[in-house]
Amino acid sequence: MKKLTLSVAIAAAFSINPAMAAGVAGEIEEVMVSGQALDSDLSGKAEAASVGTVLAAQIEHRPILRPAEILETIPGMVITQHSGGGKANQYFLRGFNLDHSTDFASFVEGAPVNMVTHGHGQGYTDLNFLMPELLDRLVYKKGPYYASSGDFSSAGSANIYYAKKKDTTKIKLTIGEDGYQRGLIVGGADIGEDGSLVYGLEKLHNDGPWTNPDELNKDNAFLKYTKGDNSSGFSVSGLYYDSDWDGTDQIPQELVKDGKLGRYDSLDESTGGETHRYQLSFQQWADLSDTSRIKSNLYVVDYQLQLSGNFTYFLNDPVRGDQITQFDDRMMYGGEVSWEKDFADIHLLEVGGGFRYDDISDVGIGKSEDRIVY
Repeated sequence: MKKLTLSVAIAAAFSINPAMAAGVAGEIEEVMVSGQALDSDLSGKAEAASVGTVLAAQIEHRPILRPAEILETIPGMVITQHSGGGKANQYFLRGFNLDHSTDFASFVEGAPVNMVTHGHGQGYTDLNFLMPELLDRLVYKKGPYYASSGDFSSAGSANIYYAKKKDTTKIKLTIGEDGYQRGLIVGGADIGEDGSLVYGLEKLHNDGPWTNPDELNKDNAFLKYTKGDNSSGFSVSGLYYDSDWDGTDQIPQELVKDGKLGRYDSLDESTGGETHRYQLSFQQWADLSDTSRIKSNLYVVDYQLQLSGNFTYFLNDPVRGDQITQFDDRMMYGGEVSWEKDFADIHLLEVGGGFRYDDISDVGIGKSEDRIVY
């Protein structure tokens, strides 16, 4: 058991008047405050605000509005969202606007999430497929100091790993206002002497407060097989994510002031999008000695996005309107291998390399009407 004890004693040695607090006279008594740490051993996990590890126990009872908000456990990180619940979040770190994560690299099960030469924006990072209940740990690094984080990491990076083993099965059925419905099942099973299986299934629908409902629909599935232990082993995981939604774009302030539009209304009810991410990844690790190890991973990702928005309505085309559609369709292939050597508790040498190939079959932007490009 770990305890944190704080003892405070204040003596009015140089005061001839009684102490006053909130207008009440009296003596100041010694106050002792004690607290118990989490059951999990978190000591040494966060060496500084710039480097650290977030464990599942730290987000277990944390209210989460959006899946990517697990990144808000990183000191200085803020996650927001606009234009529909299926669109990638906007990220802020230490007061800097990272847009859709142009300068913050994210990885899930070893596979990069940031998109190169993307139809909406360079570095586009959609983490809406995350299932927080499956989280094992999140390793974050801030600053442009880590070559292993690669592209998009000038502000920092986060490596997200799902659990290798689940001893219990958890079922959640959630119903809320504005058409919110979520069904979730996560669990696991032992396979053989040192093998384990972890799975997760999620179904979500949400309309939001909008006059034109958000109509967010999300299907999410994850499966992971692990063999071995922390010293040596491998894991193979598969991820399925599919989502579609209606957009909730900005509206003119003048029309709101004039009472012609409410704050939840829309001028183009056909905006929105659809996306999918299908991922297969392999990870391997092995201790070569007490102070050295080797790690490797391979991944294949099938990704697609179609995103329609309207920012000027009928300014340029008074007949068809000014709606545009951004699209992206690609396959990603890649992997990494690295060798690590511990020299001290805080000194680590890592040597390795990686590759990534994006086979982009369709990317760009075009004028559209009712999400149909013309």
